[in-house]
Amino acid sequence: MTNKKISALTLATTPLAGTELVPLVQSSATVSVTIANLTAGRSVNVSSLQSSGVITSGQGGTGVTNADLTLSGSSATNYGPLIRFNKNGSSKGFLGTKSVVDGGTSDAIKLYTTNGFEVQGTITTTDNIIPSTAATGINFTANTPAAGKTSQLLNWYEEGNWTPTDNSGAGLTFDIRYAKYTRVGRAVHIVVYMVWPVTASAASAALAGLPFTNVTNGFASLSVSSGSGTALGGQVNSGATTINLFPASNYNLGITNASLSAGGVEIAGTYFIS
Repeated sequence: MTNKKISALTLATTPLAGTELVPLVQSSATVSVTIANLTAGRSVNVSSLQSSGVITSGQGGTGVTNADLTLSGSSATNYGPLIRFNKNGSSKGFLGTKSVVDGGTSDAIKLYTTNGFEVQGTITTTDNIIPSTAATGINFTANTPAAGKTSQLLNWYEEGNWTPTDNSGAGLTFDIRYAKYTRVGRAVHIVVYMVWPVTASAASAALAGLPFTNVTNGFASLSVSSGSGTALGGQVNSGATTINLFPASNYNLGITNASLSAGGVEIAGTYFIS
């Protein structure tokens, strides 16, 4: 047949079916191969890749050892290999790995974005959500706040044990049956059951050792029960980690250690930190 330049050939119908034949030289012989088999099973290196559609892989699914898209190499910015997301020519973020070099043993997959990360739908995890920066948490600014709102950020949760100690000056040692706290944001909830020692001390009963310092200029009332026969109250002192106990009828009066001698005391309540 008459020789023709490639530019003179009739254009093929696209998209290709994969069965089209192209010539190539293999072992010094000119042979044909289908388009589908031209690069099948072989690694293809490109300096850049642009797609107007979806890039798919047969390696997806649960439990596979090969990834859908493997990134190799390193990055001068120390984010590791990454996929960058652009919009209208402007970088909006990237997905990459960053090596753990401070004693860690594994790499983390991290999503870095310019203007935050939004999920349309429910986020479900089989593990914990761990903020990497202190004082960050869950922001509830989507809710309409009440007048006087100062914050809508929940940035702290903690629970544990604490040890009440004598703050009366009598040097008492208590039998602490349990003393627990739970902190949610700025609110600290405490609950205590303890037994006073046998004592004739006339000093006013007082405790120390709260896990967090109470807000300044704020006294927090506590519920107190005991077997002393006297209705009791209690308060967390302003700007302190101490508790004063007193008769429920008058918070200006203290109750003596002797009045609680050998008796059980229960204390519960909530105070706030700065």
